[in-house]
Amino acid sequence: MDRKTKKVIFIGGSSYSGSTMLDMMMANSPDGFSVGEVHALFNPYRPHHFKPVCGCGSPDCDFWVKAREAGETNLYKMIFCQLSYVKFIVDSSKNPWWIKKQSLLLDRQDIEVYHLLIWKKPAQFAQSMLKRNRKGWEKSWINYYRLYISLINDFQVVSYNELCKNSAYTLQKISKNFGLEYINKKENFWEKKHHTLFGNDSDKIHLKRKIKENKKK
Repeated sequence: MDRKTKKVIFIGGSSYSGSTMLDMMMANSPDGFSVGEVHALFNPYRPHHFKPVCGCGSPDCDFWVKAREAGETNLYKMIFCQLSYVKFIVDSSKNPWWIKKQSLLLDRQDIEVYHLLIWKKPAQFAQSMLKRNRKGWEKSWINYYRLYISLINDFQVVSYNELCKNSAYTLQKISKNFGLEYINKKENFWEKKHHTLFGNDSDKIHLKRKIKENKKK
């Protein structure tokens, strides 16, 4: 593995910020790979984290079983070695402490690290929380971004609104800043089979629906 050509992109953002969608958009490239919220594979805190279901949709896929056996210290190295075509990995775990810890580890392994922070306007975030009957949106929003900014020094910011309104331009700009080749229609994340782990259910349902539609064609 030529480590100097490998990159890992960490996506930060509060809950319901669009991080899962951005993750799969960024990884929608022949040499990209989405791990989703892989942090929960090694630090499970919800029942479904203990029996991960791969985003590729195949009940026989054991990729994450092997990843768990490799351990979090060797996670990205294992992916690069197992999948020779992968040049960059996108991780939308969002947890600032995980991002900080893994970034320091990858730096010692001479693997390039990039940080991307997505955000929603407070009113939009509040609406997302209320729709799911969750309270305390203001405290949640402020605490997350305060912690992220205190731990991560160098990051690029992307607005959820801009990503939705002008996806192609936004992704092209990010790709250029991160030294990645921009692929046409990168925003069509459903056109690639992802192994994305956990993350936003609505984006995953959309992905599965598109996979089924493509199989029927």
